[in-house]
Order: sequence, then structure tokens, then C-alpha cells
Amino acid sequence: EEKPTMGILINGSEDSDSWYKDTADMQVILKDNVGLKSYILKVNGSVVQETGIQGKEFPISLSLSSLVNEDGIASVSIEVKDAVGNKSSWEKDIKVDTKAPSLSDVSVEGDYSIIGDIAYIKENLKVLGNASDSESGVAKVELLKGDEVVSEGLPATIQDSGSYRIRVTDNVGHVTEKSLGDVMESINDIIFDNKSPVISVESGADPDY
Repeated sequence: EEKPTMGILINGSEDSDSWYKDTADMQVILKDNVGLKSYILKVNGSVVQETGIQGKEFPISLSLSSLVNEDGIASVSIEVKDAVGNKSSWEKDIKVDTKAPSLSDVSVEGDYSIIGDIAYIKENLKVLGNASDSESGVAKVELLKGDEVVSEGLPATIQDSGSYRIRVTDNVGHVTEKSLGDVMESINDIIFDNKSPVISVESGADPDY
């Protein structure tokens, strides 16, 4: 006797070893040439569907996004039996990244003075911080001046005047950003000022002799 078969799709395509972004909708078609009897579906060890069935074909649908563990993994297992006792099983870890990356402990090192909403810098300013992602992982960390990427990775060094922010992107495209203005007492811009003050003396009228 032939065993039951399972056709499995995730988001309408064959299941992949890659990370899914935000959504992983599983569709399963159970088939058997004699007739189906029952199936059981587990996610991360817990039964989420279990029922007796009839007929030679039966569809199953399940959204996995809300069932992943803290690492973004849904360990899915399916076991199906047919009317004469034949069994088939399938199991796989489906990876779904539903969270943005984290950016913590952001700070700056260097000599600067804040006047109003501007930070005046005499020399280079070092930017530090920790980027992490518990699911698909961090793909890149960038320091931007306006919309231009001026450095990759942390720590990074600011060497020019402008408005700066840090951008962290994970491997499925989630983004977290933090402006240096939020770190440095709500400033809007950084200005390099490495010139000494100029003293200008205006001479008066020629004295009368």
C-alpha cells in the first residue's frame, strides 16, 4: 500500500531554508489513494491541529508568524494516517523574522560643546553602540550624514559637519534608526570648529597733534 503524501507551500511557494519576513502562511494538501483517516500538526512541540478526516484529499492552512519562539523559529511537524494504517510524516524548522534589529548603548566620545541645538566639535568624534538581532541577524550597520552613507560598522568616526544618524538593517530588511541628536541632548547638527578665534582691532581716527 502507498503511504499518504503531503504537498507543502509557504506563502505560495515551496518551503525554503531562508528566513521569511513577517509572514509565513503554510498550506498543506494531504492525499491518499485509499482514503485519509487523521492527522496531527505540532509547532515547537505543542499540538495546534489534530482531527479525524475522510476522503482522498484534505487541505490544511496555518499562519506561523504568531507561533515562532523567541528566536523566530517554528519547528513544524505533521503526521498523517490513511484508512489502512499507513503513516507519513514531515518536519522542518520554519524561520520567520518579525522583529526589527536592536540598537543599544549608543554614545559619542570626543570633545564637543553644545550651544542651542548645535554641537561644536574641535576634533574627530567617535560614535559607539551595539547592534543585534535575535532572529535573522544583523546585515549591516551604517552611519549616515543626511542620506549619504559615510561609514559602515561601529565604532565609527565623524570627520565633517552635518546631521548624522545610525541605521541598522537585519537580513530580511527590517530597519532601526537612531539620530545622534537623540544621543547628544537633542541637537540638530554637528559643526566642526577647529579654527582659533580671530581678534579684529579697528583703529580710531588719527589723533590731533
